[in-house]
Amino acid sequence: MRDYLVQDYQFFESFLSMLGACAAHADELDAKLRFGRQLGMLIVLVVAEWLYLDWAESREDMPPRQVHRGWIDLHRGEAFHGWVQFLVDELERVFPEEEDQSSEAETLTHVWQRAVDLECAFFDDVYDN
Repeated sequence: MRDYLVQDYQFFESFLSMLGACAAHADELDAKLRFGRQLGMLIVLVVAEWLYLDWAESREDMPPRQVHRGWIDLHRGEAFHGWVQFLVDELERVFPEEEDQSSEAETLTHVWQRAVDLECAFFDDVYDN
């Protein structure tokens, strides 16, 4: 997990700054709220990390170069699985309850599906090309 966090932290400050800038410079209140919502960001993170876990754990053949093997190893195993499970548990904790299902839940479900579609398109493009 330490290796994963060290690697991921290299992008964290830039990502956080970019996200803050998006919220700060959005020209409409709705956009400001959308960029600032925890659930939407958490959903995208769960989708991305969960798909990486699934991808890395399904690898049977390992590439010859250490840099590629390291990237795969970073996204599988007990430590990364624990990280993904934490994200999933957190999403389940804060997602609207069934009795509170509303347009927010519908919007969040759409965000989930859109994130899955984009991640799958990314992997499809990589494997097809």
